[in-house]
Amino acid sequence: MTTADSYVLGRRPALDGLRALAVLGVVAGHSLLPFSGNAGTAGVTVFFTLSGFLITRLLLEEHRSTGRVDVRAFYGRRVRRLGPGLAVFLTVSAVFMVLGHASLVPLVTSVLQVANFANLLATPMDGLAHMWSLSMEEQFYLLWAPALAVLLARGRRDLVGRLLVGGAVASVAVRLALVLSGAPDQRIMFGPDSRADALLIGCLAALYLPALQTRCTAALAAVGAVLIAACIPLGPQGAWTLLPVALATAAVVVWAVTTGGTGLAYAAMTWRPLTGLGRISYGVYLWHLPFALAFADGRSPWVAALLTLLTSTCLATVSWLLVERPVLDRRAAAVRQAPASAAPSSARRYAAR
Repeated sequence: MTTADSYVLGRRPALDGLRALAVLGVVAGHSLLPFSGNAGTAGVTVFFTLSGFLITRLLLEEHRSTGRVDVRAFYGRRVRRLGPGLAVFLTVSAVFMVLGHASLVPLVTSVLQVANFANLLATPMDGLAHMWSLSMEEQFYLLWAPALAVLLARGRRDLVGRLLVGGAVASVAVRLALVLSGAPDQRIMFGPDSRADALLIGCLAALYLPALQTRCTAALAAVGAVLIAACIPLGPQGAWTLLPVALATAAVVVWAVTTGGTGLAYAAMTWRPLTGLGRISYGVYLWHLPFALAFADGRSPWVAALLTLLTSTCLATVSWLLVERPVLDRRAAAVRQAPASAAPSSARRYAAR
């Protein structure tokens, strides 16, 4: 029987398929496609849950294989994975902003990873408005990685679970209070306290992954997929759908990583064009919003969405091939050449992600 301390995640193509579906939802929502009013919000919630799951699982695996969590190395991996693509996107954005004599506040807040607070204060962010989700993730991991490292070092894995549950419940409670009090949409949607539950639910799924392997997993995933799809057409604020989408995503993620790789649903999730889009979904997310805003002028939403997807996919592919992947490949080569004691298995796997 697989235990919580012996489970190894490895690479799961179905998760790339899930990333692709999430970014397609974001593009659809920002392109104002019919019946996609909540698609952007649902897509970001899927990303939050998946991100919390993957990062926590990798940190747990590192602790199992080495007896510790190297927080400094974790931050280095984050920078190498996210930094190059972000630097290219923000550099290009800066050029256009300077040439257009636009305010540089959106650029500065994005660089400083506080774009969520700028959105929270209703600061005009234009084509960089979507940077809020990246800022929120990085703020979370700035706190989560060292906290998890300390708790695991002290043998308090049980306390990790309680803190995650308590944090998720508190986040939902804050959001509920804000909704019932009539708080502005931006306070609800961009507040780190009111949006943290998806990240924490993903962390919980990672922590208890082996225990969640049951014969009911496929059924829960099917219900989750239907629930996410049902939430997409709802209103643009979608505050009431955040918790259901996060829980549903966790069910789909658990199914995706524990299934034996058989069945029609798994084959659909691992369809090569879908997983290919998932591999570059980070870049597509970075590039899509400026084009969604530009192409929306005087065009059919369907035409605008298609142009946005094609353009952002092309730019994301170029960024991946010429900038992001070479950085990861160089790191992976360095890790392979390092002594086994200096290169934990989780770090070797992460370098290739």
